[in-house]
Amino acid sequence: MHTTFKAGFWITSLTLFLSACGGQTSQTIPTEQAASAAKTNKELPTYLVATEASFAPYEFRDENGLVVGYDVDILNAIAEDQGFKVQFINQKWDGIFDTLKNGQRDIIAAALGVNEERQKSFELSDPYSYSGNIAVYIDPALKINTIDDLKNLKVSTQENTYTLEVLNKHGVTDILPAPTLYLALKEMMNQKAQVVAGDAAVLHYYLKSLPDTKYYSIPIKTANNTNNPIVFALKKGNTELLGKINTGLHNIKANGTYDKINQKWFGKASITD
Repeated sequence: MHTTFKAGFWITSLTLFLSACGGQTSQTIPTEQAASAAKTNKELPTYLVATEASFAPYEFRDENGLVVGYDVDILNAIAEDQGFKVQFINQKWDGIFDTLKNGQRDIIAAALGVNEERQKSFELSDPYSYSGNIAVYIDPALKINTIDDLKNLKVSTQENTYTLEVLNKHGVTDILPAPTLYLALKEMMNQKAQVVAGDAAVLHYYLKSLPDTKYYSIPIKTANNTNNPIVFALKKGNTELLGKINTGLHNIKANGTYDKINQKWFGKASITD
């Protein structure tokens, strides 16, 4: 796909855009966004949700510092349906799983992909979306057609992510890891990498805010040619809360809320593999 933008203008524009979204945040900012309470006077339980709010449109900070995004809306809708509240805690990606294991957080909502280690270590919800990965580049001379064409190129991507696993499995070894996908994109735009790879929705969301650069992209598929499911993670053994989340997800799909949220953030009613 193609979009046009001026290379000299893009960094200033993207930095201003993401400063409002919290794309470069290094602090931990508690942000409470309670789901609508059930129509009852009974005190509802509140669950603490770990997220990294630098992954728009899934989760990011708005101009008021509140954590917003697709994941936030989905989990709030589930909470409303099931009669509990959620409080989002914005924190660094590094160490986010430790806060779940040690009981500091109850849920991770961070556009979380599925891998074998996470399946063994945590309770994972039913998928609420699917993640497609892409490689983006701005130099047309590269002529990238498949993931195999990345093997001799320097590729930037976010560290400790599903995308990095896919690149490694395909033999891509010259990788420049970055703390966030935004910073990985910046590495390419600053010519420290030739390609940036990551979640398609996130990269397109960032790039569409830049009006004047031409870029190219190719899909990066898994071995079985499917996209990766996105799930919520809970502490191992917390099957009671897992059941509530899965039931709530089923219900919001049935009552049309899920389609409305997808339409709001992605311009289409459903996200499938």
